[in-house]
Amino acid sequence: FIGKLTEKLPDAPGKDEPDSHSLVFSVFMVLPLLPSGALCREVIFSGSEEVGLNPDSLGCAVDAYAHHIAVDSMYEVVISDIQGIITPDHTIIFFDPQSHMAQGDSGYWDHGQSAITEFLESHKCNKHCKALGLDTE
Repeated sequence: FIGKLTEKLPDAPGKDEPDSHSLVFSVFMVLPLLPSGALCREVIFSGSEEVGLNPDSLGCAVDAYAHHIAVDSMYEVVISDIQGIITPDHTIIFFDPQSHMAQGDSGYWDHGQSAITEFLESHKCNKHCKALGLDTE
């Protein structure tokens, strides 16, 4: 799940102070321990600042998922840096995505409205977007 703190975090420690914060950013994601090993395959679907334009069916579905997030959030949020692990039973587990929020407040990587605009200008709708009824403009 994705969480967002409702109260301000304490200031970060100074250069020579120990970092004893349990959270560094106010927006965070929690997920279970990821499987690994020779039978699992890591796949990168999009970059931290690049929209996914995947040619294969799974990649196109992930691109449509990113489009869905933008539409469902009323264009207030896009996700990038989408990567996942594909397990032997063909389950895919996403991990370590980045978010860009209209307010630009989800972390130092958040490029705010400019990243949302870039996504909307660069994303190419595919058959999955159309099947989900996502706007194609």
